[in-house]
Amino acid sequence: MLILAVHNGWLEDVHMFIESGMPIDSREVSSYPYRGDANHRAHRGDTLIIIATRRNDIDMVKLLLSFESPIICDTDALGDNGMTALMWAAFNGNILILEMLLKYHRTPRHNLRNEEGYTPLIFAITQRQWPAAYCLIKDLYLDVDVPHEVIINGICRY
Repeated sequence: MLILAVHNGWLEDVHMFIESGMPIDSREVSSYPYRGDANHRAHRGDTLIIIATRRNDIDMVKLLLSFESPIICDTDALGDNGMTALMWAAFNGNILILEMLLKYHRTPRHNLRNEEGYTPLIFAITQRQWPAAYCLIKDLYLDVDVPHEVIINGICRY
């Protein structure tokens, strides 16, 4: 039920399920394409944070991160096609979610690659999500004070 609630954006239900310690029971969602297991993953391998990020559900991502549970919020977990939540945020160009994930995970693994060899930065660039690319570059090089336009112009030449 928890996976179904996250997928449908049912914030109150998700909060109640997690607070009560309710386990995911695959029999409860047998008619739904995301069958859960004890590791809070859908049958395709997506974690709760990946599902919420892929759906661009800012409120759900914020709620899940608020629990600070490594099981629920493993931002480096590989899901469907080997994609992490950070990859989905970059792919979708969702700056708010991207910033939340980067802030939550103090040392995100920018170098993780999906099955096709793409990193979050490559997703941002190939999807022409320039603000997301800038956000990732800035996070990688916090001590570098480079104007936004310089970075974007450099990326656009890619």
